[in-house]
Amino acid sequence: MAAPPNAFSSELQKWIYNRSVDSIFFITIGPKASAINALRALMNKVETIPAEKRAAELDLRGQNCTGVVVEEADDHLKILTCAHLMQHVFKSSEPLSLQDACSLFSVRVLCDHYEQSFRGQSRVRARVYAPASMIGIDCEKDLLLLHVYRADIKNLGRRCTNSHQGLILSPTPPEAFDKCAMISWPPGLPRTAVEGSISHPSRTVRDLELVNTVGYTMNLTQVVIASEKGSSGAPLLDGNGRIIGLLHGGFGGQFTYFISHADIGRFLRRHHVVHGI
Repeated sequence: MAAPPNAFSSELQKWIYNRSVDSIFFITIGPKASAINALRALMNKVETIPAEKRAAELDLRGQNCTGVVVEEADDHLKILTCAHLMQHVFKSSEPLSLQDACSLFSVRVLCDHYEQSFRGQSRVRARVYAPASMIGIDCEKDLLLLHVYRADIKNLGRRCTNSHQGLILSPTPPEAFDKCAMISWPPGLPRTAVEGSISHPSRTVRDLELVNTVGYTMNLTQVVIASEKGSSGAPLLDGNGRIIGLLHGGFGGQFTYFISHADIGRFLRRHHVVHGI
């Protein structure tokens, strides 16, 4: 017989985790080999990162972030994540168009079911990622929408037939002192689950006095919660398991910052996501 729940068993947090973990994806965004010269020219033009760091951005292995499914259909998924893995080639006054983003970068994704199967065997040595297409980008708000065909999502040697339900944006924004949770996928650390509380629901970038070479204009939800490099794009969830923010980043202090509920809602509506409000 299972032990009864107690004050330390975190039943609500576990419920949120269990209903959400299938919707979390690991995402790699990297430069296309054919676009190296164009990327180098763009980096030198926008100057959003120091010159000595630009060569590293041309590594074909790319960089990683977390994504969350916001729409599940019979033949495809739509995944929401952050755009700042490409911020070395854009700023608010010179945004990256969707067409240019697709011509310069490739995107690959991995689902949680594949990762769990991969870790449970030793025969297959290398992970097989699914190709994804970028279908929406807002450079100023740090938001990126991906499209993945379900037929391309594998679970080792076969198609993944498990559900990847689209998480829904909460109908209401968070308030100070609300409890919240985040599930992210930093490199090598799938199913990273943390909980926290809302410190302030909507700061401006100017409020935070951040170095803002890109010119971001989104509002940021300030949260007392831990995060790791590679967690960017992870959803912040309320007690109903609904999205109330998307991880933008932490800046070395006690707070972590999330793209606001309002900015996410406008972006999803603009791109006709079924579950966006």
